[in-house]
Amino acid sequence: EADDTAFKDVVRSELTARMAAAAEVELRSARASPHARITGLEVTLERLSRYALVHASAERHEHHTGAVYFEVTMTECPPTPALGSISVGLDVVRNDFDGPIPGVTPSPLVPGAGFMWQSDGFVHANGTSVFVSEGFGKGDVIGVLLDHTARVVSFSKNGTPLLAMTRAIKPLRIVDAHYVVVPAV
Repeated sequence: EADDTAFKDVVRSELTARMAAAAEVELRSARASPHARITGLEVTLERLSRYALVHASAERHEHHTGAVYFEVTMTECPPTPALGSISVGLDVVRNDFDGPIPGVTPSPLVPGAGFMWQSDGFVHANGTSVFVSEGFGKGDVIGVLLDHTARVVSFSKNGTPLLAMTRAIKPLRIVDAHYVVVPAV
């Protein structure tokens, strides 16, 4: 049996170097609903609105290879769906940030509608919605993985893949040949 400790150290070292060299994702006020206020990496709303959208930097498209991953920590979250919900995921590039539902509403600029997991247990992907019964709330860490090679988007909550928590959905495949997505909340 081979000792793979050295291999794990090489992988850990390479991942650490890549994370240190990678540009931090930024939230952009120019790509947000007009009543969203951005301070660093935090978003607050001036007034409650059913749909508020904020896009981050770091557009990804079909020419990229490998995988990218980001996490969002829920520092606040409505305790019940009656008070609202929060969505996290990848939206398509758009110029209207005060009304579209990411994952459901197509963009007039690029193909597709995006991939979003909502705190009340809905997943919106490629223009359709599925209730998966697994949501998230205050204190949860939501992970979003975009695998360009497999053309799949996946979600996790506190390190556990969504697909392991529910059988209500299948892997979320990118169906558009020419896609452009951005991290979004």
